[in-house]
Parts: sequence; C-alpha cells; structure tokens
Amino acid sequence: MITAAAFTSLKNKIKKRLAVRSMALVKVIVALSVTPIALLILVWCYVWISHDTSEWAQKMIGLLMQIVDRITAPSVVAAFVAYGAKLVDANHNGIPDDFEKGDKDENIHQPRP
Repeated sequence: MITAAAFTSLKNKIKKRLAVRSMALVKVIVALSVTPIALLILVWCYVWISHDTSEWAQKMIGLLMQIVDRITAPSVVAAFVAYGAKLVDANHNGIPDDFEKGDKDENIHQPRP
C-alpha cells in the first residue's frame, strides 16, 4: 500500500512534468487561433482583386466565415483573453507572469506538516 507522503511526492512529480509553462507554446496557440481570420481576409482579398465569381470561391468564403463565426463565440473570446494574460513576461525568463503568480498562490494554501 502507498503511504500518504509517497502519494503526495508522486503527485508533485507528475504535476511538475505535466505543467505547461512555455511562452512559445502560448504563442503557438494564439497564432493557431488567429489563422482562420487571416485566411479569410486573404481569400476575400484574392477574390476581390481577381474578380473571381466561381462557385468554389463563394463556397470557400462562406465556409471561412462560418469558421470565424464559430471562433468568435463568447467562450472562445474568453479563451483568447486568458491566453492574452499569459503572453505577459515582464522579467523575460520564459515563464509567463500568470504562471509565476499561480505558483506563489499555491504555496500560500498548502497545509502545515
């Protein structure tokens, strides 16, 4: 049987390995989220400049507009705001300040031995 101390130690090791604390990862997520909007603007400009009235171009613009409509839902906008807070790294150590603040808060609420 596993003791409470061993379980806590194992839990802390797993938590440290699974923690997402990379500034690069946050930037990639934000870039992937903004890609459909940029693609819609590029396709719309292409169709406007080339005067393309084909059915394919119209369907492509319609589908891209549906995707943008989905990613501008309130829950997705809230996620953008949450990721935006994680883009701030004032001390330039590669760990977002929001994650560092979370570490300080975790130490406050731990029970005494």
